[in-house]
Amino acid sequence: MVYRIRLAKGSEVKYISQLDFARTIERALRRAKLRVKYSKGFNKKPVITYGPALAVGITSEAEYIDVDFEENISKDDLKERLNSVLPVGIKVLETKENNGLIPLYKLNRSVFTAKIIFDNEIDKKLLEKTIKEIKDGTEIYVKKRTHKEEKLVNIAPLIHDIFLREFNFNEAMIIMELSSGQEGSANPIHVIQKMAEYLNLNDLAFYVNRDKTFVQEDGNRIFPM
Repeated sequence: MVYRIRLAKGSEVKYISQLDFARTIERALRRAKLRVKYSKGFNKKPVITYGPALAVGITSEAEYIDVDFEENISKDDLKERLNSVLPVGIKVLETKENNGLIPLYKLNRSVFTAKIIFDNEIDKKLLEKTIKEIKDGTEIYVKKRTHKEEKLVNIAPLIHDIFLREFNFNEAMIIMELSSGQEGSANPIHVIQKMAEYLNLNDLAFYVNRDKTFVQEDGNRIFPM
């Protein structure tokens, strides 16, 4: 049976890579003594599918995995057994048997909440103007590093919405809807860094959380659970 699992990734583990996150999940499944199916062949691996990777430095309440088990298990037992062995900072929030849920590889949008703290009081109108410039921009280039090189990438087509939700003198809460997944991903930290550049600020203190991820298709949002 296949279960879809939604996990949270807290501040304690926000700097671990996606590869380390996957290794942690696999170890937790073994420690919980859950019988996971393995692929066939010489180099056998547990049959686990992961949703869109989360950039380093970001917390989340919307990390999804599909796990294929060789045993029947209740959703409550699965949640309890995994949470008993997962490290601090990673927690199972929800489990559901996967009977026809949208495939994780199709997830293509994520919504992030960013809390930004400025060194000094900032003009609200200037901030709103900067957000609008980013939202309406057609060319917003950021540096992205691959295994082989560093290159400039235009992330403007990957920014679908950005708006100011709350503002208080030197603090702002900004919501971003960005592309994520196989067809391209925008890192919200890059968007914040670009915002700092537009505001002529050297650096910004910020906290970013992925609130939800989903499939945007034909004007509709399809959520993974």
